[in-house]
Amino acid sequence: MYISDVRVVNYRSFEQFNVSLNEGLSIIIGENNVGKSNFLEALSLIFNSNYSLRKRTLLQEDFWNGLIIKDTWPEIVIEATLQGITTENELAITSRWLTRNPGEAKLTYKYRPNANISVLPPAEPTPIGKIQLPLHEYEWVIYGGECETLDTFDFNMLSKFGVEYVGALRDATSELKKTSGQLQRILKNFDLKETEIQKIADKIDELNVQIMQGEEIQKVQGSLNLHLDRITGATKQQVKIQMGGSDYDSLLKDLKVLIGENKESVHSVDVNGLGYNNLLYISLLLTQFSTIKEKRIQNHDYVFPLLVVEEPEAHLHNNLQKFLSNYFFSQKVVGQVILHR
Repeated sequence: MYISDVRVVNYRSFEQFNVSLNEGLSIIIGENNVGKSNFLEALSLIFNSNYSLRKRTLLQEDFWNGLIIKDTWPEIVIEATLQGITTENELAITSRWLTRNPGEAKLTYKYRPNANISVLPPAEPTPIGKIQLPLHEYEWVIYGGECETLDTFDFNMLSKFGVEYVGALRDATSELKKTSGQLQRILKNFDLKETEIQKIADKIDELNVQIMQGEEIQKVQGSLNLHLDRITGATKQQVKIQMGGSDYDSLLKDLKVLIGENKESVHSVDVNGLGYNNLLYISLLLTQFSTIKEKRIQNHDYVFPLLVVEEPEAHLHNNLQKFLSNYFFSQKVVGQVILHR
């Protein structure tokens, strides 16, 4: 399954815009201020399940500024066509969005006036810049299929689309320092034997015992408990210093990504340049995507991942740009990749 075609009407820099995307990699190239970011934002209005109700509610500035209004209030339309729907997972997600064409589905976002809007549009042609749209009587809807029905849209299905956005100004170093959550999700996809988990827990318990044998650790712990006892009064609790929980889940939460010229000589990502860390962050996302594909997890958030990489040239040397592009061209990445340059 992939997003094959997108149609945008009256949204920001687009009066009428149609574009076809590739199944694997699509590269968007254009000069500054031609609408590349607006196109990506249009996709997010449909597929980004993290968007709140308020973020899908638009402003007058979001309408194409060349609109001439007469007799009817304008609406914004964003329509995405999905093709190549073949697997059971894909059919389960898109079953209520299918069209008459085999293996095809459609999703449409509309920002439009309410059916019972009380404010009349101008009877004479009026540029949008000279009128105030009655947006307090507008609504947004998302529906699937070729036409809108009275059926309630199942927003849980949108959570099956994972939109990962690697921006040009993104602080990849900070993101990598917070990767424990992603590592935890990746590693939990693998079935670890109970005996192996117990061995890991035993090793952590041994380390905690060794830590507590240190005189300095005992002094700090004793001082903490002394002050805590004096300032909490009747509320009696005790502090213990250790590495963390000895269970497997707690261990996963403490893991982080390190990097170096070889596995025996690694360092924090703080030492790396931002460009290389961007590539490392993309590698982490691709690992997450490919792991999910291999495990064929039924109820995971990322059944269909969409990776958007904005302006990779901002922090990458030409040679690294070449490696990145060649990889995306030669490999069929899970889901779909849009490279914005």
